[in-house]
Amino acid sequence: MQNIIESHKDKISCTLSCYDRILIKGSLPEINYTTGMTKYLYDKHIKIFDYAQFAKSCKSVINKTIEEPAKKSGAQMEYINKGGVRKESLISSIPEKRGTHPGIVHVISTPERCRTYK
Repeated sequence: MQNIIESHKDKISCTLSCYDRILIKGSLPEINYTTGMTKYLYDKHIKIFDYAQFAKSCKSVINKTIEEPAKKSGAQMEYINKGGVRKESLISSIPEKRGTHPGIVHVISTPERCRTYK
């Protein structure tokens, strides 16, 4: 892109740029290790054997939080449970159908590899 701008700089008065997608990653340092998670569950009065149920309820809250805005924007939600799928390929034809207006285009849910909590 910079080469185009440089080569035509005498004809360009300004440029605009923006993100075409946002990927949010993070961690919760207080609970991203065994002792921290154990303490968190203990403080919440959750038995260690109930961890799976606790995690399932967290997943449910996250899914419900995105479902409503996705439905309002007409975006589809898709679950992919296999590796090697290029997400860009899955959504490449969607902007042609919906247009290029701002908003949620498509929601992809996929399990990510992680260490098991023991």
